[in-house]
Amino acid sequence: MSGYRRWLVSSGGWLDVISWRQSGKRENGTAASEEGSDEVYAWWCPLSLRRRPTMIRIRADELRYQAALRGWDQRSLARAAGVSEGTVSRLLTGSGVRPSTLLRLARALKKQPALSGLEAVVDRSAP
Repeated sequence: MSGYRRWLVSSGGWLDVISWRQSGKRENGTAASEEGSDEVYAWWCPLSLRRRPTMIRIRADELRYQAALRGWDQRSLARAAGVSEGTVSRLLTGSGVRPSTLLRLARALKKQPALSGLEAVVDRSAP
């Protein structure tokens, strides 16, 4: 699959995987006509394979939504992930970040569950 990048990190009995496809690229590597968000995926698979893998898809709009469900603003998300607020800002504006940073963000979201009842009041379409 051209256009896709993938990293595997093993830690604590889990296999962490990050995969993304750059926006504006088709599978064959030619430029797409419409603009879109980078697609970033992070998921965890227990090395024992006794449990099913868990996957979190991270896109800028989804990252904002997931942070809001946890009651986090940009600063809180950065603190929870152990990255700078500028790094989170760059991701939310479509700039590239290192795969290790994406993994930190995905782990922070996985570690802190969404606050009960916020799904009903958080607007998924808000920037």
